[in-house]
Amino acid sequence: MIKRCFLHSGNDPKSGKLSAGMGGRFHPESVATLFRNGWQVWTGICILHRIGILTRAGLISRVHGISFTNFKDNLFKPLELIVFASHDDIIRDYVYRSRHPHIAEMVFERVLTDVHDRYDQYVRIISCLDIDYNSDRDAFKGLTNAKQLMSIFKDPSMIRKIYEIATQRFRNDPILTHQEAIFEMNSPAGNLEKATEILLRARKNDRYSKVIIHSLAELSLKKAEKSRNPIEVNKYRHESKKYAYELISKDPISAHPYHTLIKVGLEELSEMIVEADQTTIQRKITEIQKTVDKALQSFPNDSFVLDADSKFSEIIENHPKAQESLEAAFASNPRSAYIASRLAKMSERNGNVPKAIKVMKGCVDANPSDKQANFLLANLLNKEDAPNDAEVKHYLRRSFTEGDTHYVAQFWYARLLYLDGLRADAMKLFYKLGEANIDTRVKKEPRGIVLSERKPVQYTGSIDKLEASYGFIMRDKYQDRIFMHKLYAERDVWQRLEHQKRVKFNLEFNYRGPFAVNVSIEQ
Repeated sequence: MIKRCFLHSGNDPKSGKLSAGMGGRFHPESVATLFRNGWQVWTGICILHRIGILTRAGLISRVHGISFTNFKDNLFKPLELIVFASHDDIIRDYVYRSRHPHIAEMVFERVLTDVHDRYDQYVRIISCLDIDYNSDRDAFKGLTNAKQLMSIFKDPSMIRKIYEIATQRFRNDPILTHQEAIFEMNSPAGNLEKATEILLRARKNDRYSKVIIHSLAELSLKKAEKSRNPIEVNKYRHESKKYAYELISKDPISAHPYHTLIKVGLEELSEMIVEADQTTIQRKITEIQKTVDKALQSFPNDSFVLDADSKFSEIIENHPKAQESLEAAFASNPRSAYIASRLAKMSERNGNVPKAIKVMKGCVDANPSDKQANFLLANLLNKEDAPNDAEVKHYLRRSFTEGDTHYVAQFWYARLLYLDGLRADAMKLFYKLGEANIDTRVKKEPRGIVLSERKPVQYTGSIDKLEASYGFIMRDKYQDRIFMHKLYAERDVWQRLEHQKRVKFNLEFNYRGPFAVNVSIEQ
């Protein structure tokens, strides 16, 4: 049982708000009263708030058959230690929440322990949602989320019943059908054929849904993994690739289809290594590496792509036949950037950066116009103990052309221009990167911290402009304006900042230019 709870500052609960207070404890009699009068209301509010959703007073009325007046007068008082109210001017209704989503999670785990009680509450709430309200729509999404349901209900029949009830109320809803298919795909007791039927039905209702197309690609891959018939396996892999390529054409700023293509390729490579000849293995390695390179150019820090890339190296390292094929392919054709790239990455993984550099230099010498080879060489040279910036910049400039999609190469080149003092040229390139059709998260994320002797360089300056969540620092000596954001300031620093305040910081870059991180007040 939760031993302590915090009170909410507000007005009288009969006005729809709460009494003031700073803190308090549950007493046995308070808990007993709570359970007698408001257990279902309380747990229902916590079920929603644990997923970040506020409960409308109107929903309480529909779920529990209680008028708003009766709720305030008869049930709110024993709940006032843990349930807080506020008026939402947009929906023109009162909304209720617990003290914090973590408290709601504790209530859910420690009070609503009986799985049948949880099930009853889920069904009761879903049956009364009015998804014309955004809060109810969000609640609907959270309550029918397949991953959440699988973590709460171990009995798959309960989950299927929840989806059945939800479907009766919200027939042909694409979000619902998609989540039901996700359950059938990922549950140990799932049915892949049923998942196929559900997803194809969902696609009829939402032909261009990217998440449904991606799920179809992943479903086909799962079916290939489970099949023992080679003809079926090839058929399902072909389907998976088809959906992935379709998604790339519709959504070029998503890494998911590339990840699917890499996984399909790795499965095919794992089988080929056993029986196929060197030429076939080399072709497959080249095909996979081409997809990896495309993905990393647009999504350099995507965890799924990086993980798949790591598995790619592991497969080759664990099979001498694959390594021999790779070495032989490079010896006979050093012009192939894809073969050289994979060979260099394996050397780098084993800590042999000089060998990796030698491989990529051989590739660039044989094929000096290959942009990807130039980029990988520049990247490796930058990892030396004392990198030659002029040499790195030379290869970076050869790794893209004006207007192409080699955005990562352009970013690192712009960063190096800026650090070399060519700020006007750098900012022109950063401006183009900022306008490019790239995932916003990739654009915003700072990276490439400036180092000296392997340690971050600390700069100083004064606050030149300050807004609620961002600002600019005028950097000492260079007199350039460096962007800063409150998320990258040291703890409790932001509220103490003011115009002309002296600060110190480290320097990174995002796709829009220089970015101050670890901002702190200069003592």
